[in-house]
Amino acid sequence: MNLDHAQLDMPAATVTRAMEYLVPANPLYDMLCTHLHLLARTAAAAPLLLDHLECATVRLARVLVASAADDEARHRESLECSLLARLRLYIESNLTDPR
Repeated sequence: MNLDHAQLDMPAATVTRAMEYLVPANPLYDMLCTHLHLLARTAAAAPLLLDHLECATVRLARVLVASAADDEARHRESLECSLLARLRLYIESNLTDPR
């Protein structure tokens, strides 16, 4: 995934700071990786849906960057803006869970 600070609507300094702290231990890191994996499968099966998923993908990336950069104001704003996308991702990834 290749996004710049303008697409994320974040200052370049925030994105740069986040790059130092983007680690798999961040729970949002795993969520975004899962989303990107499912996105790749969607691209193969239904490429016309990708335009509709762009906004959710950018929002999830923005939340991860804000949390990694420890930018509390942007993190809170990003979490609020991405709530629906995060809920959909969670539901879709657990639809087949028999528990």
